[in-house]
Amino acid sequence: MTGNYWDYPTSTDAVPYSDQPPGTGAHDPSNTANFFDYDGSANGFNDGFAVTGSLSVAGVNALTDVGAYTSALSPYGTFDQGGNVREWNEALIGSSRGRRGGSWGSCSLNLHASNRDVDCGPVEQGGSLFGFRVASIPEPSTLLLLCFGSLAVLGTRKCR
Repeated sequence: MTGNYWDYPTSTDAVPYSDQPPGTGAHDPSNTANFFDYDGSANGFNDGFAVTGSLSVAGVNALTDVGAYTSALSPYGTFDQGGNVREWNEALIGSSRGRRGGSWGSCSLNLHASNRDVDCGPVEQGGSLFGFRVASIPEPSTLLLLCFGSLAVLGTRKCR
């Protein structure tokens, strides 16, 4: 449902679980992401960095492909908007661009929808904690354009 506002990009107000992809080891696979959380219990999730499942990521690429958490879909049909990388976006905050979402090295607080900050952009920052998402609005279908065009032609004929 896209008409609701959620605290987290996994379509929920509950704090997501940190679990290895695809997130099936957590209580709710639809509420998992690639970020750091350590709860101190041997439950198979929230055991440190999501990709390694430990408190260390030394020598490991902690990034996941978009869609690695196939059950954790946003209300808009996108994946991994919380966790993995902090996303640089086109929102202007003062004279800088905004960042949203948490990275693989962030705690759950950074995944919260109200959390945002600024930076100079991905070119200046670099590294594996920051990135950006390219999204586009689909073009109207050719059939839809033909329908509107036909209605316009019919409308002009009636006026004569």
